[in-house]
Amino acid sequence: GEALLALAMEYDHRPSSPILEAFDRAISFYRDYFRDSRSPAFVPWQVQAFALIAKHSKRQDYVDYVFELTDWLAEKQLTSANCGWPELRGGVAAQTKGRAGVTTASYLEGFTDALNLARAIGDLDRVQRYATLVREAARFTIQLQIRPEEAYFIRSAQDAIGGIRAAPAVNRLRIDHCQHALLGLMKT
Repeated sequence: GEALLALAMEYDHRPSSPILEAFDRAISFYRDYFRDSRSPAFVPWQVQAFALIAKHSKRQDYVDYVFELTDWLAEKQLTSANCGWPELRGGVAAQTKGRAGVTTASYLEGFTDALNLARAIGDLDRVQRYATLVREAARFTIQLQIRPEEAYFIRSAQDAIGGIRAAPAVNRLRIDHCQHALLGLMKT
């Protein structure tokens, strides 16, 4: 997924037929792979890569793939209908039912690209659904940020403030969590 995203970004700057050929070969393999072995970790990179290349190629199979991935993962988002805890709403409980964490920030990166693709092709139903998906995932991601009033017990509060915790009740910080949150929120 990361390699495909790098190729799609290169194509965005310098279109070339070898990159389109790589995507032509990749679509059937990765679509079948996902259908046989669904994994939430697979979704964000694939969505970002195929949404970007679909923008240029206008291929319907790329668009359909982006929406298939996004629709599947969107079903795992916590909402008022499936979660009694308002603090968790918007998070994506992809691995364990009812438990959401910072991986929502990674999913947000792909969700925003799926939303933009839905807008670009005029799929108004998906625009509405994905706008809610993105808004709620962004809200959840923002609440993972450590605020000054929450850092009183942290040994080096000045280094932690602004960081993105692993989950609402898990104050573990990792640089990649912050990176995915920043990218997802910037794209939002």
